[in-house]
Amino acid sequence: MLRIATLALFLVVSPVRAGTPLETPDVEALKAFRLTSDNVRKAAAVTHRLAIEAAKDPAFARFLAKKREQGESLEDQAKALERDARVATALRAESIGAREYVMVQIAAVQGNLLAAVRARGVKLEGSDVRDALNPANLDFVETHRKEMDELGRSQHELQKVSEAALGEEK
Repeated sequence: MLRIATLALFLVVSPVRAGTPLETPDVEALKAFRLTSDNVRKAAAVTHRLAIEAAKDPAFARFLAKKREQGESLEDQAKALERDARVATALRAESIGAREYVMVQIAAVQGNLLAAVRARGVKLEGSDVRDALNPANLDFVETHRKEMDELGRSQHELQKVSEAALGEEK
């Protein structure tokens, strides 16, 4: 019963699965996607660059905050990010594509969530993990704390700036 509740929570919280059928091309792409030290570090660096730009421009911060809230496909998210010159510049500067950047963000959330569940002592069967994400990503999250902490710090930095800009908007 606890296993079912845990997986239900995962399905609700997962940004890609929210509002989409379970076996979409996006879900399959995320199951195949693999976090690496390289792509996580690049994504963290892009997010840090975006936080710096967002701190200078509240309108840009609001744009980024609203992009995170939308339940678009991976392709739509990537294209929307690429349309903004500042985002495109940050992506180019770190040599990471918009789609890969989006996938790192989502795979990290998924991996962190399942790692937290596992840390609470919930036994996850291999098939449960494979149904939710690439099992290598869960292993990566659990064994590469330095990279994951760096990504988390940059995400928190951007979120803080974005929330402040949204608060000013009201």
